[in-house]
Amino acid sequence: MARTIFVTGTDTSIGKTVVAAHLMQTLIGTVPDPLYIKPVQTGVDSFEHPDSDAWYVGRFCDAPQRAVWVRWFKNPKAPYYAALDEQTDIDVPALLSDIGRLSEGRSHVVLEGAGGLLVPVTEDYMNADLIRDTADTVLVVARAALGTINHTLMTLDVLRKRAGDKPVVVILNDLSGTTPRDLIMQNADAIQRFGGVDHVYALPHIGAGQRWPMELFSPMMEPLL
Repeated sequence: MARTIFVTGTDTSIGKTVVAAHLMQTLIGTVPDPLYIKPVQTGVDSFEHPDSDAWYVGRFCDAPQRAVWVRWFKNPKAPYYAALDEQTDIDVPALLSDIGRLSEGRSHVVLEGAGGLLVPVTEDYMNADLIRDTADTVLVVARAALGTINHTLMTLDVLRKRAGDKPVVVILNDLSGTTPRDLIMQNADAIQRFGGVDHVYALPHIGAGQRWPMELFSPMMEPLL
C-alpha cells in the first residue's frame, strides 16, 4: 500500500505546489515508485494549462508520467463552487476510489489539495476531510513572515479536529525574502512549542523559476516517510 503525504497550506499562493514539486523530485531519487496526484484542480481548461499543478510538477521533475489529476474545473474557485458553475458536483466516493486506483502499486503518493483545510470540496466535505480519508502524513506549508504563528496554529487545530492526530511536518516559506532570520526562527519555535509539532523547517526565499537546493529536503524525509 502506498505511503501518502498530503500537502496543504495555511493560505492561497503560499508555495505549496513548488514545495510539492521539490518533494516529488526528492522522492524520485530515494523511493521506488512515487506519484503526485492533484485530486481536484480548478482554474484550468486543459491539463497543459499554465495553472495546472500536476502539469507543473511533472515538468519540474522531468517526469510527466508521475503527475496526474483526478477532477478539474474551469473557474478558479473552491472546488464546490467551481463544480456548481458547471452544473455538477463532486462525487466524493468516486473521487476517493479514483485516488485509490491511481495509488495502487505505488510506493509513495503526494496529494495536494486545492486551497487550505476548510475549502469546500462539496457542500458537506472539505479538504480536511479529504486529508482524514487519504493521508498518512501531512505537510503544511506556511508563510515565514509575521502573522504565521496565528495562521499556522489555527491550521494545526483544525487539522487535528477534522482529520485526526496524523504526523505533521511544517515548512515556513520565506515568500518575500525580507523577513529577518531571527523572526523566522522565533516563528518556528512558537509553532513547535504551542502547536505540538516536532518538525518545523524554514526554506529561504527563491525567485520565480529558481529552485531550492535539494539537500534542504533531505532532513524532511524521515518524518514524512
